[in-house]
Amino acid sequence: VGTFGARLNEAGYIFDTKGQCVFTEEPSDLLSVLGCLNSKVTSVFLQALSPTLDFNSGSLAKRPLPEAYIELTDEVVALAKNDWDAYERSWDFQSLPLLTASSKPTPTLESSYTAWTTQNRETIAEMKRLEEENNRLFIDAYGLQDERTPEVPIEEITLTALNMHSKIFANVLNYQYQQIQKGIVKICLIPGKSYSENDKQAILDAFDSKAGHAVEFSIEIVDRMQLTSRGKFQRLIK
Repeated sequence: VGTFGARLNEAGYIFDTKGQCVFTEEPSDLLSVLGCLNSKVTSVFLQALSPTLDFNSGSLAKRPLPEAYIELTDEVVALAKNDWDAYERSWDFQSLPLLTASSKPTPTLESSYTAWTTQNRETIAEMKRLEEENNRLFIDAYGLQDERTPEVPIEEITLTALNMHSKIFANVLNYQYQQIQKGIVKICLIPGKSYSENDKQAILDAFDSKAGHAVEFSIEIVDRMQLTSRGKFQRLIK
């Protein structure tokens, strides 16, 4: 069985047999079902009820639903929506987070990038905490403490915020950004033994997507990172 996931659809979306929907009489019940379906306990039931290559409504309908945890699920949804709306693919997009992250009166690329990555780390850490708490609640509700643990690996946090623990960096030993000129950034990488052109393209695609194509990125393979005159390492060099 592959990894199962569910998302909240607002009014105006359609569905089909390969993207089925759950409907409830009360709107608040959707959050309860959503939290339960996205918890780790779902895999336990689906391994028994749907040990195939896909999932269907019949299998999901057979699983019991415990007490609701609406407030926690609502926090997760709000965090994910804010993250999604920060990029152009969202209908509610307003501005690029990289361009608005810094609170300085005259922000530089360095201050904007520093603020942006700090926000990303905080967002990812908070989502990890919420997902693990959601897992713990439903694991306890079903009495599956001996079958599942609530922990979520940080690379599995699938927000649009750039996750430096993502699998695209798995074959990179270290990295550094060098601002060549306004709007152009070179990413210097020390590759691991398994680094390939596929890794390079995945990293470029990720940065292009997160920056909204407002910055031109390139990659250069290096043996060592550039240090300051005092011998210190800086992530971003202008």
